[in-house]
Amino acid sequence: MKKTSFLIGILLLIAVLIPSAVLAFNVKTADSVYIEKDEVVEGNMYVVSKNITIEGVVNGDLIALAQNITVKGKIAGDIISVSQNLNVEGEISGNIRSIANTASLIDTTVKRNLNLIGTNVLIGENSNISWDALVLAGVAEMRGTVQGSLHGVVDKLIISGDVNKDVSFTINESDDYFEGKAIEIAEGTNIQGNFDYSYSENLNLDESLIAGTLNFNEKSVENNWQKNIWNFIISIFSALVVGLVLISISKKEMAIIQEKVNSRYGKSLLIGLGILFLTPIISIILMMTIIGIPLGFIMLIIWFIALYFAQIMVGLGLGKQIREKVFKLKKKNIMADLIIGITTLYLLFAIPVFGGVLTFFSTLLGLGVIWRYKKFRISSLK
Repeated sequence: MKKTSFLIGILLLIAVLIPSAVLAFNVKTADSVYIEKDEVVEGNMYVVSKNITIEGVVNGDLIALAQNITVKGKIAGDIISVSQNLNVEGEISGNIRSIANTASLIDTTVKRNLNLIGTNVLIGENSNISWDALVLAGVAEMRGTVQGSLHGVVDKLIISGDVNKDVSFTINESDDYFEGKAIEIAEGTNIQGNFDYSYSENLNLDESLIAGTLNFNEKSVENNWQKNIWNFIISIFSALVVGLVLISISKKEMAIIQEKVNSRYGKSLLIGLGILFLTPIISIILMMTIIGIPLGFIMLIIWFIALYFAQIMVGLGLGKQIREKVFKLKKKNIMADLIIGITTLYLLFAIPVFGGVLTFFSTLLGLGVIWRYKKFRISSLK
C-alpha cells in the first residue's frame, strides 16, 4: 500500500509540474500533430492539440495534452499525457504515465513502468511491461505480460495474461453495473507471485492460477482515500479536456472570456448570484404551465452546463494571473493558462471548508463572466 500511495503521489506531482514544462518550451497548438514514419524528433516533444499521431521516432519524452493520442512509432523516453483517448502500439523505452478516459496498449513494449489512470484500461495480449504496472481505473483488463508487479485500485479487474511477481488490488464498491465478478481470472492466466485483494466480500478466486498465496482482506472501501484521489484526478482531467475543446473551437473567443474573468469582479459575482438562484426558480415556474415546459426544461439544461463551464472560465483567468504575476511571463499562451489555472483551482477546491467556499464563489464569478460575454457579443452585433 505504501508503494501504491507513493506512485499516486508521483502522478499528482506530474500534474503540477507539467505546467512548468509547458512554459519552458514552445507548445504546438495545431488541431492535429502528425509525426510521419520516417520522421525523427530530437529531444523532448511537448504538444497541446486535438489529435496527436506519432508514427516516427521521438528521441526524448512525449509530454502531451490532447483529445486523442496515438503512438505507433518509438518513444525513446517517457510518455506523460492527459487525453480523452490514448492508443499505444509502439515501443516505449521509458515509462508511460498517463491519464485518459480510454487507454489501450496493443502490441506495446514498455521498457520500464506503466502508470495509467482511466475509466477503461486495456493491456493487450501482445503487450509487455518490463517493470511494474499501476492502474487506477473503472474497468482494467490485463491480457498481456507484466514482468514486475501489477497493482492498483479499480471497480472491475480482468486478468488473462502473465504477471511475474505479485498482484495487489483494492476493488471499489460499484453499483453492480459490470457483468460478472469484480475480479475475473481467466483460464491460462499465470501469476508467479502472491495475489492480494481488498473487497467487501470473498470472491472465491481460483487459487490454481496463482503460484503464491491468495490473500483476501475484507473491508469496506467506499469513500476511502484511493477513491477520493481517483475522483479528484478525473475531475481535473475532465475540466482540462473540456477546456481544450473550447480553445480549439475558438481561441479568440476564449481569450475574450479570459479578459472578462480578470475584470469587474463585483459585477460578475452579483450577476452570477442572480443566475445561480433565479434560473431554477424561473424554470420550475415555466414547467408548471403546459406551453412553458419545453422552455423551462431547456433553461435548466443550459443552467447545468453553465455551472460546469463557469469553473473552467475562472481557471482560465487564474492561469493567466499566475503566468504573469508568479512566473513573470508576459508572452500570451492560453493553453498554458488553462493547464496552470485548472490544476491550481482544483487543488484549492480540495482543501476542506475553504475549498467549498472557493467553489461557490468561483461558480458565481464564472456564471457572471459567461453572462457578460453573452451581452458583449450581442452588443457587438448591433
